[in-house]
Amino acid sequence: MKRVAAFILSLFLMVVFSVNVYAKSMFISFDDSSLKHYVKYFTLIVNDEELSTDVPPVLLSNTPMVPVRAVFEKLGAELAWNGNTGTMVVKYRGHEIKFTSKSRIAYLDGRRILMKMPARLVNQRLVIPLSFFGDGLGLEAEWSDQKNTVSIRVSGNFEIESMGYSIDKGLFTAIIDLTGYENYYTFRLENPDRIVVDFPGVKGPGIQKVMDVNSGSVKTLRYAQFENRLRVVFDVVGQPDYRIEEKSGDILVHIWDDRNPGDKDDDSVDRGGYHRDPPVLEGMLDVMHNINGGKDEVSILLNNYKNYNIMRLSNPDRIVIDIPGARVSTINKAISSKDSLIESIRCAQFTQNIARVVLDVKGLPQYDVKEEKGLLRLFIEKPTYRNVEYKNNGDRVCLILKGAKLTEGASQLKNLYTGSYDPTGLKYTITFPSNLANLASGVIRINDSYIDTIEIKTDGATGKTSITFNAKDKFVYHTITREVVNDTAITILKPAAKNERLVVIDAGHGGAETGAVHGGIYEKDLNLDIAIRVNNLLKEKGVKTYMIREDDSYVGLYERSYIANCLNATLFLSIHNNALGNPDYAGTMTLYLPPAKGARGFTSMRFAEIIQQHLVSTLNSIDRKIIPRPELVVLKATNMHAALAEIGFMTNQNELNKLRTPEYRQKAAVALCNAVLQALEEDD
Repeated sequence: MKRVAAFILSLFLMVVFSVNVYAKSMFISFDDSSLKHYVKYFTLIVNDEELSTDVPPVLLSNTPMVPVRAVFEKLGAELAWNGNTGTMVVKYRGHEIKFTSKSRIAYLDGRRILMKMPARLVNQRLVIPLSFFGDGLGLEAEWSDQKNTVSIRVSGNFEIESMGYSIDKGLFTAIIDLTGYENYYTFRLENPDRIVVDFPGVKGPGIQKVMDVNSGSVKTLRYAQFENRLRVVFDVVGQPDYRIEEKSGDILVHIWDDRNPGDKDDDSVDRGGYHRDPPVLEGMLDVMHNINGGKDEVSILLNNYKNYNIMRLSNPDRIVIDIPGARVSTINKAISSKDSLIESIRCAQFTQNIARVVLDVKGLPQYDVKEEKGLLRLFIEKPTYRNVEYKNNGDRVCLILKGAKLTEGASQLKNLYTGSYDPTGLKYTITFPSNLANLASGVIRINDSYIDTIEIKTDGATGKTSITFNAKDKFVYHTITREVVNDTAITILKPAAKNERLVVIDAGHGGAETGAVHGGIYEKDLNLDIAIRVNNLLKEKGVKTYMIREDDSYVGLYERSYIANCLNATLFLSIHNNALGNPDYAGTMTLYLPPAKGARGFTSMRFAEIIQQHLVSTLNSIDRKIIPRPELVVLKATNMHAALAEIGFMTNQNELNKLRTPEYRQKAAVALCNAVLQALEEDD
């Protein structure tokens, strides 16, 4: 029976998404939905270079769809994304292009262009039809079903024609003859002193050309292809003044001899929003990468920096460097070496005054920082600790110890470790026999809003291992072993104050626990999608919330309840969908823990009544009533008012069809939001 169902599902996916079963395929989610679909994807090639992207080109309704950001950043464009409106604005070679999610209309310099397919959000990345690059921009755009490739090339032949210079009365002038260009950027580098001019999208020689000048302030003139741009470098003595001039189709770079400045012209040239006169652009950074002695070395070149901040982020794992007062041209650099701990380097203007450099790393490597004048160097190396994972990609912040067993039991939790705080309450240490976990030793540098560092020490002499959390605030650390996934989770929690009235939102199932599966749809995905919508609605109403999970991760049943208890939550809302052998059975029900005999005031039963009323009236679903379920862990193990909403039956085709739609899931979220607001008001 399972084989028949799988075959039918495969046929369904082939019809809907035109997937070649022999091609490379992947799971994706569309727009604001967490539901997954199976589609064909391609390798992306831009200007004859294969790109490694988080979202590759995919085939939707037999139309290749291409990630906007990945392609345009490679072409040297500037991009701005507005998540509220779902709009991407691209500035490319003097043009302004605007795309909006779910719309077939694109705007090129204000002119409407009808695309073959609407722009879509695939795994939270905007994609557009490949044909737009050819029909709309005149680029060479093609896809090969046999080779599984999508290729985009700049059809214009923008390249350097010649390079020369002259010297007159202490004034050095470089003459750069280009067949075409749209913009240029300049910045200084030190140690040694250099002036750099970059021309995005212009082709230079593959082998660096060098001209020995050795006159005045200029020692040598060098130029070559640097990633997707022509880079011209002037090796200079000291910090001489310079100015760039556009004249008769040429670019003139004037550099004055500090010892014989000559006559300086005060005329200014303003291009691309940057002032080109001295003083030169300050704070323009560049990034270099190499592997040395088994370590990845990332050098951030910056004329001057006064401060910076480095932190880790997870899902995916990355190291982020924010540099205030710096500017950067958008850079995406894939690291092809298998020996590298870095998969890619991304640079962009995070805010108007902060440049952000992101290192997409493999796992949780160690890193060190060395500060030099005009240079910030990061050394990334394999960690000395092992079997650890740090997650901080949502409300839930936790350290996962793989293969570790630090607790026993569930309803009666037994700790196999000891925990203690230092006098400040900011340092928390747990200690346990080393045979309970294979962690070795090392320091994990985090520097997020919760944790500064985590120190792991394994003492061979005593047979003890300790984990010390150096935190930025006073937290509660909940530790529990999850036998289903063979690990121990240490969750870092900030309990709510009595007047905060925290609502915990629990998306049922997750990870290895899929919940019901019907029609190719996983219950865990439906639950998460609705939970995220509820969370967003409640936050808009000013309600303090905590999401048990915000991705497809496993969380144990007792673990969910204990987290809510540690948080001092006021309400616990668990979101599920139902399944039954009878396909005709449909409707909504809400489960609750029966109140104690003689209980007065607001109860979990009343909470369930409110939820059921709002869901049934909003969804117009069959009322399956509220049902007491004293055996359910998330209801009996929580200390606050708790209820479990079963939105609909996935085994009923009509109800499943509704649940597939974002509109219906949004309706369910609105109903749950209103129910929570009413419950908080009644429980006041």
